Amino acid sequence: MLHLQDDITEAARPEHGRSTRGRRGVRGRGGARGRGVARARRVRPVDDANRQLESQWQVVDDSGTLRPASRFRPAKPPGIQSGINHETSVIETFRTLFTDKIFDDLTKFINEYAVQKTATSLPARRRSVIYQWRPVTINEMKKFLAVLIAMGITKRPTIKDYWTINPVEECSWYSQMFPRERFEAIYHTMLHVSSGEAEGKEKIEPFLNDMVKNFQASYYPYENLAIDEMVIGYNGRWKNKQYNASKPKKYHIKTFGLCDSVTGFVYNILMYFGSNTSYNPELDPNYLEAIKVFEYLLRDVGPGHHIYADRYYTSLNLIRFLQTKSFHYTGTVNINRIGFPAPIRTKTLKLAHREHQNFVTPDEDLLCVAWRDKKAKKYCTVTSTYHNAEQLEVQRKREAVTMPSVIAAYNKSMNGCDRLDQAVSYYSQFSRKTVKWWKRVFLWILEVVQVNAHILYVLSHPDEKMPLLKFKRTLIDQLCDEVVVSDEHEEPKTKKGRPSINPVIQRLSNEKHLIVYSEDHRNCKVCSTPDKRCRTSFKCKQCDCYLHPKVCFEQYHTVP
Repeated sequence: MLHLQDDITEAARPEHGRSTRGRRGVRGRGGARGRGVARARRVRPVDDANRQLESQWQVVDDSGTLRPASRFRPAKPPGIQSGINHETSVIETFRTLFTDKIFDDLTKFINEYAVQKTATSLPARRRSVIYQWRPVTINEMKKFLAVLIAMGITKRPTIKDYWTINPVEECSWYSQMFPRERFEAIYHTMLHVSSGEAEGKEKIEPFLNDMVKNFQASYYPYENLAIDEMVIGYNGRWKNKQYNASKPKKYHIKTFGLCDSVTGFVYNILMYFGSNTSYNPELDPNYLEAIKVFEYLLRDVGPGHHIYADRYYTSLNLIRFLQTKSFHYTGTVNINRIGFPAPIRTKTLKLAHREHQNFVTPDEDLLCVAWRDKKAKKYCTVTSTYHNAEQLEVQRKREAVTMPSVIAAYNKSMNGCDRLDQAVSYYSQFSRKTVKWWKRVFLWILEVVQVNAHILYVLSHPDEKMPLLKFKRTLIDQLCDEVVVSDEHEEPKTKKGRPSINPVIQRLSNEKHLIVYSEDHRNCKVCSTPDKRCRTSFKCKQCDCYLHPKVCFEQYHTVP
């Protein structure tokens, strides 16, 4: 809802791409710290046309309407685009996004990096990862993915804790999937999602772009879209790390997301790399960063979509840019934005509780509504190129509230990216500490893929109840089943060490096995273990192995 707290939070955000860290000492005492020289404040050039518009806004009543808006013309029919239907399983839905090509690329990059690592680390110590390394396979990557998903469901302090033998916490499933040393060798040392020689954004951006292509090939959003930041908490060292005290994670990796307001499906993602961010190079370099972000995120959608965003992006320049692209826009407004109604800019507008004021531009193509909700100390301001100045009755928990329709629409459609942030935080693995920033992003993308796959499954199975937790557990089971089926078609692996003197066929044959006495004492082939040795003087004459004459002799020759 649009209350005072939202105003305070949004106003505390820093400018695009700039960190609020390290500004202490600039303000106060007349200048830079320790030098006594006043710093000149950077002033942006003022748009005269927008400045003149401030006094031209007209106050209208609730019957005021905007000019006819652009028609919604989607590039594709909204909804699921791939062959997903009510008969598609969980693993098939997931593999629509996380395709065989992704598995092949991950396997290739890991093995290539392992070759480079081995070449630079010879001679290797006997207990090192390099000495014991063997190339990964597609099936191992599937098991690796299943283990990562399971770790997000059952969180433990460290990776080693999943292989503990403590009776209270022991879970044999992880040991059955991987030896601990093998999993740690892949996860900590060899995991790569790009070429080992890649630097900077090339470490993760190609993988991110491949996933976005699969998102867009599987689903097309409906009319209402939401654009907002999706932050990934990170406290390590990285030159493009951001700081914002108003965020849940103050230090974070910043990404911009385009989400469907109806389902929350993530349709496009732009990761922020400072001056190396992958904006459209053909755009005017003098454009605001908000225009560059919107142009990138909206490049694969058709005209007529209705975009919702918060005051971090809202400006008249952005709205005019979107109008030239036939997009509608609705968003909150910061009072210091140039070109909006003068009473709002000068803070001379006074509103009582549940009171509002409507403003329209002279061309009647932009509406600005100031609304003060119950118990709010200040009013909030929303602008729109789509909604009219009409009232709408909204049912809240205890009462029905009459409010401007643009306020109700914003509250309903702006939460697309927030829903994703909430969903990926439930059973996430990317919050685990790591010094590699790109690994944090990779694990976050893996969570986004699962949330998108869950949305596709729910849309294609309307009669089936499938919460996200159940979806993840089913996905783990089906990934393991897929690995088992693949292993059955592979050639049997030869046993390491000396060949067995008594093969299984010989000891289980119908030939007569006679037990004889020997003067020597040896360990029983059946019941003797390294922890508890059981010796005997009897042995099978044909198999030439020592066995106790009753239970052990019979079990050895009958049980495979």
